[in-house]
Amino acid sequence: METKKRKKARKLTANGTSHFYTPIPGGFPPDSAVSTPAHSPSPRRHENQMNGHNKNNIRSHQNTSHHNQNNHGRKTNQRNNSSNNNHNSNSRTGTSSLMGSSEEGEDNSSMGGGITADDDEEEDYQNAIIEQLSAIQKPEVTDITSRSAKIIWEAPPCLNETTHQLINMRELRYNVLLSDRAKECKYKSLYKGSSYDCIVQDLQPGQEYVVRLQVHYEHLQGNASEPTEFTTPACEPDQPTPPRLVMRTKNSLHLRWTNPASNGSSIQHYLLEYDEGKSGGPVAAVQSAINFVEAVKTKSKQYIMTKLQPSTVYNFRLAAVNEMGPSLYSHICSYSTADNPPSAPKPPTLQAVSSSSLRVVWERRQSDGAACVYVLQMQNRESGHGYLNMYNGPDCSYECCQLKRATVYYFRLRAENEAGASPWSNEVTYKTAAERPGRPGKPQAKGKIHGTHFRVRWEPPSDNGGMDVQRYFLEINAGGLKFERIYSGVEPETICDRLQPGTTYQLRAACEGPGGISTYSEVSHITSEPIVPAAPPHPYYDNPPGPYAAVLRLEKPEYNGGAPILEFELQLRKIKDYTGSETVCASQIIYKGKDAYCVVKDLQPGCTYEVQLRAINRIGAGAWSTWFRFTSAAAPPNSPEALRVIVKSSTHLHVSWQEPSNCGGAPIIEYRLESATAPAATLTEASTPPPPPSAAFHPCYQGLQTSTDLRNLMPFTLYYFRVNACNMAGVSKWSPMANAQTLAAVPAAPQIKDFEFTSNEATLRWIAPECNGSAITNYSIECADQTITTPDANTEYTIGDLMPETAYKFRVQAVNAIGPGSYSPYAKLTTLPSPPMPPHLECSGVGHNFIKLKWGDGRNLDFTKFYVEMYVQRAKEFQVVYSGTNCMCKVNKLQERTAYTFRICAGNDKAGVGEYSDEFIFSTSTTLPASIKAPRIAQNIGIGGSSSGLNSNGGNVPNSGSSSANSNIIPSGLLPETPSFITGFGNLMLGVPVTLEWQHSKNTFTDRVEYMLQYAIGKDVEFKKIYRGVETKFTIENLEPGGIYQFRVCPIRVTNNGEDLAGAFTTPFRYQVPQLPSLDEIDGNILNNAAAAAGMFASMNANHANGPCHGHAHHHVHHSHHANHHSHHHNPHTHHNSRPQNSTSGSTLHHRSVSASATSGTSSGVGSSNNTSNNNNSNANNSSSNTANNSNTLLIGTAAAANNHLNAVGHHHHHHAQNAGALRRFVTKLSSVYSNRKRFTDQEKAVIFMVSFLFFTFLFATLVKMFMR
Repeated sequence: METKKRKKARKLTANGTSHFYTPIPGGFPPDSAVSTPAHSPSPRRHENQMNGHNKNNIRSHQNTSHHNQNNHGRKTNQRNNSSNNNHNSNSRTGTSSLMGSSEEGEDNSSMGGGITADDDEEEDYQNAIIEQLSAIQKPEVTDITSRSAKIIWEAPPCLNETTHQLINMRELRYNVLLSDRAKECKYKSLYKGSSYDCIVQDLQPGQEYVVRLQVHYEHLQGNASEPTEFTTPACEPDQPTPPRLVMRTKNSLHLRWTNPASNGSSIQHYLLEYDEGKSGGPVAAVQSAINFVEAVKTKSKQYIMTKLQPSTVYNFRLAAVNEMGPSLYSHICSYSTADNPPSAPKPPTLQAVSSSSLRVVWERRQSDGAACVYVLQMQNRESGHGYLNMYNGPDCSYECCQLKRATVYYFRLRAENEAGASPWSNEVTYKTAAERPGRPGKPQAKGKIHGTHFRVRWEPPSDNGGMDVQRYFLEINAGGLKFERIYSGVEPETICDRLQPGTTYQLRAACEGPGGISTYSEVSHITSEPIVPAAPPHPYYDNPPGPYAAVLRLEKPEYNGGAPILEFELQLRKIKDYTGSETVCASQIIYKGKDAYCVVKDLQPGCTYEVQLRAINRIGAGAWSTWFRFTSAAAPPNSPEALRVIVKSSTHLHVSWQEPSNCGGAPIIEYRLESATAPAATLTEASTPPPPPSAAFHPCYQGLQTSTDLRNLMPFTLYYFRVNACNMAGVSKWSPMANAQTLAAVPAAPQIKDFEFTSNEATLRWIAPECNGSAITNYSIECADQTITTPDANTEYTIGDLMPETAYKFRVQAVNAIGPGSYSPYAKLTTLPSPPMPPHLECSGVGHNFIKLKWGDGRNLDFTKFYVEMYVQRAKEFQVVYSGTNCMCKVNKLQERTAYTFRICAGNDKAGVGEYSDEFIFSTSTTLPASIKAPRIAQNIGIGGSSSGLNSNGGNVPNSGSSSANSNIIPSGLLPETPSFITGFGNLMLGVPVTLEWQHSKNTFTDRVEYMLQYAIGKDVEFKKIYRGVETKFTIENLEPGGIYQFRVCPIRVTNNGEDLAGAFTTPFRYQVPQLPSLDEIDGNILNNAAAAAGMFASMNANHANGPCHGHAHHHVHHSHHANHHSHHHNPHTHHNSRPQNSTSGSTLHHRSVSASATSGTSSGVGSSNNTSNNNNSNANNSSSNTANNSNTLLIGTAAAANNHLNAVGHHHHHHAQNAGALRRFVTKLSSVYSNRKRFTDQEKAVIFMVSFLFFTFLFATLVKMFMR
């Protein structure tokens, strides 16, 4: 058996089992107890999901499992499938037990009792599953090592076949719980999954462990299995920590260490090894390079190494040994023995020096050892404090800071170790460096300053840096970017020579000492004495001189004499040229100032001049520059003189002038003549018009001649002229203006602007031309072969008597007193065809708010456009109501019984719009009542509480569950074609009553609306009138059972004058009356029982009627032949059941009109009572009892109907009975549905629930409305 389990475990491991598991989040906490949750949900809700896993999700390790387990899995699948089928069947029948339950017991049980049984049964299922999960066998532990073990287990065995088939074995999850004996059996979860083994690692060697197994299924868990104990084998100890040093001397080291973990076997002894001090110091690199030897084997945890060398480093390592063998060696540790005091070291040497620090170094000897420290002392004898410690440490250098500059310091050194201190070394002296001196004073001039030299002196620095100044430096700068050194010496003064007069020099001084060169002193400025400036350059101009002035540029001399130029002096002289010889005129000063330019004025155009310049500073005026010659430019000439104009004709003028008196120093190269015309408005004025502005002039002549002829001018126009002269210097001013007016002439040619034309006439429009000094009297129009003269000067003329669709050419000519002018260009046009005639307007249809119009024959091949206009009384004008190419239109939004006036015209794109037709008057009709929907059944007497109806499409019409809320009595009547009473039964009515209702006709008028109800029997299309009135309900009492009827309703408007306006009939409503059982099948006992029941129900209604009754009309009729007479005063709210209960007793036949609602209510009440009991019996007796119940229902329904007709003579029943009957019918149906609920699916149950909810809501609203009245 053990071999088989191990083989099985190895197979499961080979199928992908993980070999290391850690606790899963969400599993058991480490210290949690194994328990079963008290409120775990039942797994029955997941049976479908479980069955799906059994069919599809087949894992690979089950294929390789044991043969018995495969058989068990197949059985489980079969049981699960069977359970699934049972569950589905039970869910459809509403059964709460998996094995099924009695239908009768379920029907008789209350709702509360069913819920308690389900909870107990749910708890039993959970307990059964937990019991199955708790049957898990304890796990087996194999492959135990010091640090790991393998745990294997098997699935829980089957305890109960019924319970076992509820569990899907593939969904089981196993939780491995592990505990240490030392932890008082506090378990922690190591693994949670579906595998059958796991490998536990990181165990403690030589430790006892307890392992248990717990099975989880969905939200349930079983009890933990029996514990399995195992012990891990012992192993060698853990690696110990390195020994630590307790005390040392010159020849011994005291070491101590701690116990490592023994790992299940006690430590026998410790092995301490060392390197005998032959490694040369601490070793931190490769340990294999050290040759260790055994120092001691001891059970103690400390040891004193003796007979060691002084000042020697020893390396140690430690190992622990038990029965299983030695542990790993500890890490290497290094310790050294104590040493002898060192000898006196060499004195320190100077490495670096500065003005405030001295850095000294010394030598480390081999005999000093690693633990040797050095003590450095320093003395400043000027302070008188003696030697002071400066450094104490293992380093071989130190820098002494914050020392005085240029000061001697004394140093000594000694070495110290654990054995003691050495003697002091010899004293050495070192001196700090000096600092650079401070900057000297600012250089100052000493004595008189000359133009080329002067003496300079400065003060020595206040701080010499600790030592005397060795030399001074003096630098000078004459305004450049760089200073130049001109002196170096020990004296603080010197002479500066070879200078420029009047130049400012910058001087600075510096000094140099043993510490370096100081910073430069402040810069001083010394200026040498200046002289008069040198001769400047001659003046020049950037732009050529003008005719009357010249702008000359003045420049400073290259050398200003050492002083700034204060001003310039400029002198001018004129050079005259007489026949080739030049004459120089006297010069004169024309400018004196500081500006760098000068404007020479009052020059004569075209003359030659010479100028020269000199500069002046504070010493005086310098030399004159060389002469500079220039010539003034020429000037524009004066205006021409004697401008005059001579009129030659209406379009010709002669203009002449004379040469200007002054040509500006240059010959005339051109004359420019410009002209302008006076505005047209000034031609009629008697006085001379004002001259035009300058912008109105335009050139008319350019040349050297002093006269010109101007031709092609405008007649009768006033011209203004002006002239100027041009030379190389420019243009003269305009001469005074001269004017002249040309003679009058014939008008100019007019210009045709546009024209309009029709089929027989054309209208021309043109722009009036210039009259040329004489007003236009009329126009001549040339059209085809005729010339038409207009009567006046109007620019628009209409030419008539033209031919349609004919091409014409027109041109216009203006005429004045001088004569006719030129013709305008031709204008061509083609007259339009004749417009279409208006059609005849007819009325094709009329309504209460619209009129349909039509015209023509309905064909419009040439797409003629029609315009229909209607006279609007409020606007007092015709308005277009339609425009388009159709031959009909509809005018909407009119008022009923109102006359409207219309007219029409036609037009097209070519000919335009024609004349309007005559006016036509049409009137709207009266408004008919609005159409309504087909009538429907309000309430009818059914057989066994049911009825059927057929609409026009042959479909079923649903029954109405309530009567009308109207307080008025519903009118009723009889069909003459149907017999009303059964022969031999007295007043027992044969026909079946039915109440029809229809909706109101919603209209905008206030007239009264009546309704006419018509019927037809069978498929006969001939309808007959049965009712007309204002009510929307009507009861027909004698429908033939099994017959098919058609009903339709027509609303009728009754006007004030008594005219009836009938609306449209509704679509016929087809109704099939249910069948009644034959008279041979009626049992007398059943009739008596039904009559007794009806009497009891009537008495109950009478008792109920003693209270206040709201909104009901009661008609009480006294019958003299009854023994039991009911008075209106004694019982005002009876249901008029005054007939004896025996239906065979003789009575007088009364003609009556009874509402079907009363009889329907009574019949329904009796039928409902019987149905309730019969439905309860049908649930126990199956289909055979259902058949009997249906027959009894029909018979009792027939008897109830007959009894109601017998009791309803001359009375109108209260509609409480009808509501009670409807309620009983619904309760009967509800009881039947509840009894057969096990046969419904979930979807059918939902539909039944929704229908019931809607019915109760409607019933509640009806009752509230009824009692509110």
